[in-house]
Amino acid sequence: MEAGPHQQIVQTPPVTVTPRGILFLLVALTLTMVGVFRIDGDLIALGTAGLLLGPIVIVFGKWNLRGIHLKLSAPSRVFADTSFDLRLTQLNKRNLFDACSTNLELNLSHVSKIETHATWTAARSSSTSKLRGSIAKRGSISEHPCTLSSAFPLGIFRFSKKIIL
Repeated sequence: MEAGPHQQIVQTPPVTVTPRGILFLLVALTLTMVGVFRIDGDLIALGTAGLLLGPIVIVFGKWNLRGIHLKLSAPSRVFADTSFDLRLTQLNKRNLFDACSTNLELNLSHVSKIETHATWTAARSSSTSKLRGSIAKRGSISEHPCTLSSAFPLGIFRFSKKIIL
């Protein structure tokens, strides 16, 4: 089962705020507000720098998931409740920017999910995860949804995109 060239991206990377990000943004906003009330330029500058860091992190986080393609290699036939080997390859087709700290969640069926983590994938390179999976029920599923997500950089926001393999 090869799913590289005909994969379909379901949506662009949505952005969600992590608990660390909520704390970071609250501290930056608090520093800015306290600086305004106390007429303290250092606190205003520090808080504003923290607030301006948010859009920069969003840009780098979206770049981290852009240009990533997935390829699934699995047996063409499997038996229910029997484990089988599969490979999930993450291809980074960008020329310059490496992909860092990406999480992959593959849905083989409505019940079975397989998760893996790729720490680093260099530009114009790939990283392969060797996994074991099983399908609980009989049936034929030709499309496998996969969620690619990352909290890079700084863990303030979580970026994800859904890909159909």
